Amino acid sequence: MLSARENQILRAIVHEYLNSAQPVGSRVLRVRYGFGVSPATIRNVMAALTEAGFLEQPHVSAGRVPTDRAFRLFMESAPTKDPALSEQQKLTRRIEQAGSAPQASRRLTEQLSETAGAAGIHLDADGVQLFNLANVFGQPEFQDPHVASYLAELLDRAKDWFPKLAGRTTRLGIRIGAEHEDFRARAVAILGLKLKSAKHYESRVGVIGSTRMPYQRLTALFDYGRKELTRVYG
Repeated sequence: MLSARENQILRAIVHEYLNSAQPVGSRVLRVRYGFGVSPATIRNVMAALTEAGFLEQPHVSAGRVPTDRAFRLFMESAPTKDPALSEQQKLTRRIEQAGSAPQASRRLTEQLSETAGAAGIHLDADGVQLFNLANVFGQPEFQDPHVASYLAELLDRAKDWFPKLAGRTTRLGIRIGAEHEDFRARAVAILGLKLKSAKHYESRVGVIGSTRMPYQRLTALFDYGRKELTRVYG
């Protein structure tokens, strides 16, 4: 169990890293967040979080980066919130204008991928459709050819593994970094959800990309989108 101060500093580090993809140092935290404590105290807390497995230090002289454990804690411990009003309005408009549950499901996938800065995955009886692939391969984590190659393999085989990950209608399927079996997926996060309508249409929607996803926004958007599809198309 993290103390209030440890939790506060860890959340700040995750927030900074999500935006920059760069190791976060104590000086950045002190300048931007203050915390009302000395720089030495911030460094001590960062050292404790590193020892506990929530942070790692890529190089001796570098700051810290969150581990997969930190990302999952960040996501699962966040209070549930509705998407921003602008996001709700945009998604509602897309779903209502889609004209059918299959098209609405695709529009939801598109917006999820735009929000995540990741690729969108849509799977239904017609097969797999991918959205916004450029979002992924332009990210710094995927400049490594081995990681990029593995990501391409995952996308090619999405119809084999995605149904299991996105297997529930009530709970978001999530796999972050080292939770994958292959070490090349260390930089990859995947989120997915099963959608099922009263009119017997079934699909799976999700995103795949860097572990630097805005998890809280995405969780809220998945839930809101599921409810809107049910409201409009049954």
